[in-house]
Order: sequence, then structure tokens, then C-alpha cells
Amino acid sequence: MERVVLDPAVLVSAFVSPLGNSAALWEAVRDQRIEMAICPQLLSELAGVLVRPKFRRYGTLEEVEAFVAEVARYGARFADPVDPPTVSRDPNDDYLVALSQGVEVTALVSGDKDLTEIPDSDPPILTPAAAVAQLL
Repeated sequence: MERVVLDPAVLVSAFVSPLGNSAALWEAVRDQRIEMAICPQLLSELAGVLVRPKFRRYGTLEEVEAFVAEVARYGARFADPVDPPTVSRDPNDDYLVALSQGVEVTALVSGDKDLTEIPDSDPPILTPAAAVAQLL
């Protein structure tokens, strides 16, 4: 089974809409067709984003908590990367690259250009559409 890291923004997109590539990736995780690597920092970022006022119309606090718990339940848990090296324009994203490299995933999946524009990344950084095309 392929293992991936899904950027929290991909999971947010799956929470917001049951349609599209992000939702298809989340469904593949839930159906155990792909494995998702997670760490406490990823879960914390996901929860922090989903409780922002602009996401209130997509779910209640209880629904957000249930979704984050579901992500935690389906994810393969790993420790937070310690002192991730600077590799992207946004240092807040560097832990995702370090996690991806540290737990041997097939790909990091993100729509964030700060990540997708990193040249020659190993593992590759795929957009949700590319990940669906290559992994599902």
C-alpha cells in the first residue's frame, strides 16, 4: 500500500467538499487503499484551521472535532520532525517535507505552491489531482 502525507489544506478541502480530488484522496485513506502518515503537528494545524470563523459554515465545532479524530484514527502516527531543515519559502511547511522524508512516503500531497514548486523534491510533492492520477 502506498503511504502519503496529506497537507492539512488537502484535508480541509476534503472536509469542506465531498467532491474533488482532495475528497477522493481522503476516501482512499478511509477505504484503506492508501496509508496516510500523520504527526501531532499536522493534526494541530488541521484543527486550528478548521476552527477559524471562515470555516464555520462547513461544520460545527463538534463536526470539526469528529473529523480531526477520524484523521487521527485513520492515520499512521509518527513523531513530529525535530528541527526540520528550511526547504520551502514558508518555514511553517518544512515539517511536512521532513515528515515525508523521515517516514518513507510515496509522495507529499499539497496544493500549496510553497511546496509544489520545490525543485527535485524527494519524495515528490504532488498536487491532489496528480496524486489521484498516480495513486488511485
